[in-house]
Amino acid sequence: MGKTVTWFDTSSDERAAWEAVCPVGQFRVASPSIIPSIMPWFPAGFLAKIEAVTIVASGNVNGPILFMANFHRRDFRARAIDQEPFGAVFLGSEPAPSGCLLHHGAWPGRTVTMPLQFWLPSGATSCCTVSGIPPQVSGVIADLKIECHHAAFVELDRRLRPFIEPYL
Repeated sequence: MGKTVTWFDTSSDERAAWEAVCPVGQFRVASPSIIPSIMPWFPAGFLAKIEAVTIVASGNVNGPILFMANFHRRDFRARAIDQEPFGAVFLGSEPAPSGCLLHHGAWPGRTVTMPLQFWLPSGATSCCTVSGIPPQVSGVIADLKIECHHAAFVELDRRLRPFIEPYL
């Protein structure tokens, strides 16, 4: 469970922008450079620490949908990659008033210690595969068989469910 939740005003978010990045029922692995196109209000300092982001779009094409952006954040002090999932809800084409970012979660696989060569200034990040980042860059949600993403999604769903329940 996430120990800290930061809520963001998502009332100006556009579902079409999210769906252009990740269609409903699918997942995408993207560079953090894509984030300002769907979440222009997200802090640049946070995005500077992101190795990659896995985006999932779960729901109904015409009904409620939950978009999850699971950020794989570099934690330099701990020499680890931490997951920081963000969720945004749309009720049809209208955004819910709030989205949330989970910090310091405790689900299995949320934090992965990386070897020293990953952190070397020579750009050695290509030396290692980051656990939790899917090897394929896109697919249907059913193909995303990485438990840490499922656990992060469950935590987001639990917090955002009150926005969705009246529309189910």
